[in-house]
Amino acid sequence: MSRRHESLWRPRQALPIGTYGTIKSTRQRNGSWRATTRYRDEDGISRPVDRFGATKGQAQNALRRALAERTNSRGKLITRDTTLTELADLWLAEKAV
Repeated sequence: MSRRHESLWRPRQALPIGTYGTIKSTRQRNGSWRATTRYRDEDGISRPVDRFGATKGQAQNALRRALAERTNSRGKLITRDTTLTELADLWLAEKAV
């Protein structure tokens, strides 16, 4: 296989956690607009996120606000640095309630 064709077989890079891909906008049958993208959640799974608006710009802005809220609302108790002991303590405290 030539070098020119090697790049055709490489998989796309995964989105870094907490980021989103390209925003795509489409006009709906009723005249409104839908802005959609994929967001990679803390669990490593990329999920579609969409919002609607009367104009393309309004739909995109609504989507960006939703993505900002999604990013800001991530759990503060559990982070990448949380130890298993801390997780067990949190779980036991939740079960005691």
